[in-house]
Amino acid sequence: MSCGTGLCYGSISLFSTILHNIFILYHFDMFMSVYRIDKTSFWIGEAIFLVWNSINDPLFGWLGDRQHISSADKKSEQAFNVHGPSSDYNLHRRNNEINTINESTQQNFNNDETGASPSVIVQRSTIISFCGPLFALCFSLIWFDWLIPSVQFPICLCLYDAFLTLIDLQQSALLAELSITLNSRTRMNTYESIFSAMGSSSVFLSYYLWDKNDLTYFRMFCLFLAALSALGYYIVANILKSKYMQKVRFRTHELSKTKCSLRDFTQHIKTYNNKPLRLFIRQMLSHTNFLVFAVINIIQVFHCHFNSNFFPIFMESLVEDHHHYGFFLIGISFLMPHLNNLLFLKMSNIYGLYAIIKLLFLLKLFLSIIMWLTGPSFGWLMCFFIASNRVFTEGTCKLLALVISDLVDEDFVRNNRNEPVSALIFGTANLLAKPGQTFAPIIGASLISYMTGQDIFAKPSKGTSDLYRTACFQMLVYIPLVCGMAQMFIWSFYKLHGTKLQRIKSMRSNSNILLLATV
Repeated sequence: MSCGTGLCYGSISLFSTILHNIFILYHFDMFMSVYRIDKTSFWIGEAIFLVWNSINDPLFGWLGDRQHISSADKKSEQAFNVHGPSSDYNLHRRNNEINTINESTQQNFNNDETGASPSVIVQRSTIISFCGPLFALCFSLIWFDWLIPSVQFPICLCLYDAFLTLIDLQQSALLAELSITLNSRTRMNTYESIFSAMGSSSVFLSYYLWDKNDLTYFRMFCLFLAALSALGYYIVANILKSKYMQKVRFRTHELSKTKCSLRDFTQHIKTYNNKPLRLFIRQMLSHTNFLVFAVINIIQVFHCHFNSNFFPIFMESLVEDHHHYGFFLIGISFLMPHLNNLLFLKMSNIYGLYAIIKLLFLLKLFLSIIMWLTGPSFGWLMCFFIASNRVFTEGTCKLLALVISDLVDEDFVRNNRNEPVSALIFGTANLLAKPGQTFAPIIGASLISYMTGQDIFAKPSKGTSDLYRTACFQMLVYIPLVCGMAQMFIWSFYKLHGTKLQRIKSMRSNSNILLLATV
């Protein structure tokens, strides 16, 4: 992977982070405090958004990758029924098919380390160049009242999330398709972390411009960010697109000069489209490592959103001088996950991704036990734990994107794909993780209400303030403790690491010949 490709990939995260952090911090306050949306309309809008947010990931993934779902040929489907996709039958068969390719053609293509044909990368770059400016436009619509709040609220949320999802899915898919090796993917993730940290700087400037009584400067700032991001998306995506368009033309020219044996072979691997949706579901249900990851991911997403939702409550209830530390801790919680990820990525290259994620689960468990033993008396330790709990949890979430990329590789080899279905697998993983996002605030609010007998949104009375503080401390400690124990146990069933992962990546790399032969 070239430096230019990494810069283009990381720049996409820069433009997304610039806008999304502003959205996270202020969209709720804008509609509640400025536009004065009523309670009923707010909950109706949230319900509409919840449904749309749940289905759009797999929907967009399906629309983009449905033509690549079926196995390479009818015999692969028969093998699926007889042997099952997890057996070594399909893996050995895939290797045998690759070895039948003309050796001269293989020499032309082995130097390419991409995990998909250039035409697929061109397609994803085109989508980003089109959806990026539209995403920036939807971001701008939030900060101006152009409809009644009850109608504008769900429209803005759904439009914003639709284009954000499209961009995120294409970028996540590119992580699996621009490269195959862990070293190259961690370099891409490093670029993403650096540019995301740069994008987080928009939060600090927006803090000084945000004024509910006079939004002129804040709106001008948002329009500037939207224009900058729209232009950036378009330029970066087209640079990436032009680079791989040259490869498409070159490979097409090379393929026209290959021998008849190659043409006969490519005719043999035409897609077998027999009820692709049902076939894909069967493939995913038999994909053991994906199912293990799905359970890990839902717990991790739950923990991430739990930390985000209850961060202000923990600060106010457990840290005495929260007015002094609050701004600093919020800034750290936005910046450090990206900077911390640089260290984790470097360690992943040395020790392996599986070992580093296991270490982070162990660290989560260890810090929770230490905090539980010391109690809430030490203010500095409480601040460290609240901040580190969110930083390490968000850092783990970022590493899980690399795990999904490995699962894309395994799915590609196991099911004899002509092209990887990266966006669809990322979308399916996001869909299965949505319950964690939904239940985080519900479970947290229910636990506090159960332990205190008090509504979480009500101000604690003098008689219950100590009980409320104790409940917050117990929840702060027990949630990561339980999540860490569960994830440590479940992660032991994940087998796509070590020699098996190396074998999968080697076969995926060799399969580039098949991908390029279909250009």
